[in-house]
Amino acid sequence: MRCKTTSPPSSKVHWKKDGAPLSSGDPRLSVTDTGTLQIHHAKLGDTGFYSCVASGPNGEASWTAYLQVTDSEVHAVHPADPNGIPGAPLKPEVTDIGQTSVTLSWKSNPSAWAPPSSYLIEAFRLVTFSSHST
Repeated sequence: MRCKTTSPPSSKVHWKKDGAPLSSGDPRLSVTDTGTLQIHHAKLGDTGFYSCVASGPNGEASWTAYLQVTDSEVHAVHPADPNGIPGAPLKPEVTDIGQTSVTLSWKSNPSAWAPPSSYLIEAFRLVTFSSHST
């Protein structure tokens, strides 16, 4: 299963099966330098949901495909574009500041392989302390 990122080279790709990290101890599994997951000699126990997770300076994105292994065939059901995962949006801009809220806006990244399915916005507050000894 291919997983291609559009982020800088500092991006890292890892894979999960049914929500759990893939075991690096299984010699049948390998991940190429480009992020492609290879399963050699697929067996019935390999059936499940496989997620490619890419993380980098702009955040994290993932896509999931279902792999079904039967006695005679292997079927993979991919998202619309199995070659890539959603890209990060362009730089957000503050469009309004209220007493208890901030409104942000951003545009989708036109070079992304697929549109994001959701966004996660985190807010942090900088708190400084000073200590004075007398």
